[in-house]
Amino acid sequence: MEDLFARLERTLNPELPSLTESQQQLLQELSIDENQPGTILHDFQTLIDFLQPNGVEVSSINNLLPLKVLSEVNSQLSHPIETKLKRPVQKSYPYINGLYLLLRSSGIAQIKSQGKKQVLVLDAPTLQSWSSLNLTERYFNLLEAWLIWGNNEILGEHQDSLGNLFRCIQLWSRIPDKGLKFPKYEDQNNISYYPALHNVALLELF
Repeated sequence: MEDLFARLERTLNPELPSLTESQQQLLQELSIDENQPGTILHDFQTLIDFLQPNGVEVSSINNLLPLKVLSEVNSQLSHPIETKLKRPVQKSYPYINGLYLLLRSSGIAQIKSQGKKQVLVLDAPTLQSWSSLNLTERYFNLLEAWLIWGNNEILGEHQDSLGNLFRCIQLWSRIPDKGLKFPKYEDQNNISYYPALHNVALLELF
């Protein structure tokens, strides 16, 4: 948690404004479980369960989830996505893409070679440590894995020295009080690249 706040301070402003009384009250009253304030814990556990007991063979390029499992995983998430693509890839499912980033960044899942195959498997010691955490600890553990340690190279993207935290802050500052709306479908293309749809998906899940 100390690393998270230190990074926030360096990224946002060296002198952050104090929280208002209403903001402090909101944090004090916040209750974290598998379905609130978002469904991140529920969906992350869904992906963990999917990998048990023997993991899943991944693609030879970038070690991403293969086409044959994407539809099944998507159907089990809190926000399943309908796609008309004939051959969707992991990036076609932003929620899966974001959750995959968390799996790898947290160390709970690792890529291991099994003969000529590359397999995404759960790391037993890390999973045991994860299981010992309460729900609040898990929530902030995943938040740190995303905003502090998350490297988009895991998803086959170019390295971004600014990181996901900066990307999300930049998006947040552009959202008006009434929300960000896209009159035309193509108007949302920009967020596909910055901050990237997997970050938008994770904002919703958290």
